[in-house]
Amino acid sequence: MRKLLVFLYIIFCNLIFLNAQPAGLDPFFDAVPLKPGDDNKYFLSNQDASVIKSFFENQTGLKPDRIIRMDHGYHHGFRIYYTKTENDSNSSEDWIQIFTVNTRERIESYQKKNPELLNAPFTGLKNSSAKFGYEEADIQNLINQYNQISTKYYREFDDGQAVLVNEMNLIMQKYLNKLELQSGQMFATGGAADAYITKPISAKDYSWDLWVQCYEEIDQAGYITLIEYSSAQPSAGKN
Repeated sequence: MRKLLVFLYIIFCNLIFLNAQPAGLDPFFDAVPLKPGDDNKYFLSNQDASVIKSFFENQTGLKPDRIIRMDHGYHHGFRIYYTKTENDSNSSEDWIQIFTVNTRERIESYQKKNPELLNAPFTGLKNSSAKFGYEEADIQNLINQYNQISTKYYREFDDGQAVLVNEMNLIMQKYLNKLELQSGQMFATGGAADAYITKPISAKDYSWDLWVQCYEEIDQAGYITLIEYSSAQPSAGKN
């Protein structure tokens, strides 16, 4: 668990290297805030950077002054600049920066330089295998299917104690709790809706199914694109 928390902290820190929305622009339609609260500069999306760039290029109101291509390692995207109005006391330009992660490039980079980042989300799976004896081929196939989860961005939530918790961490903990509570004798239903048939499921099969569900949920919760604004604006994005 400690390795997992370290991994999640590193994922969050990767966001910081990217330093909200200029007035007169509509927020991008599917963007969600990285953190809770009104003063957000970072938003997430699963649309490609080029799609988001096109959205801002084609606004009916405020138009970009210029757009430059930006590539930082496995992050690729654009910075969109807006000219300040004459009565704006702030002399700096407003801008929107959009980066999409190239999953293949990031996985290859991790494999060469930081394999522990790829392996960290699967530590619990391997620990369960030591207990239940999963097939090595099944483990590797599941890892290969979901190794992109370590390359994605995840929202942050308040844990009620003034601490922001990564959504991957929340999902992982939810399933770890289920694994701890499992009785080893689960039941499945089948047949018509009004005719329940029960059959025992082994602890091994039940725990394996939980891991598959866990990684699928994490994968669906992740985002490939980070939208950053030069200053916070409450109306940008949606909750």
